[in-house]
Amino acid sequence: HWSLTEVNQQLEAKLVSSFRNVWDAKEEKGLNMRDTSLAIGVSRVAEAIKMLGLFP
Repeated sequence: HWSLTEVNQQLEAKLVSSFRNVWDAKEEKGLNMRDTSLAIGVSRVAEAIKMLGLFP
């Protein structure tokens, strides 16, 4: 099992990485953070559906 410190370190790393991804995409697309986050989420779901072949 992980210690509380390790859990918090892993969580912080994940949050910082996700924030940077959204920030970079925001700068590239010229959108606000909310819309950029939504666009990233939708594209991830679309990619997963495409990989699974749910809708040919």
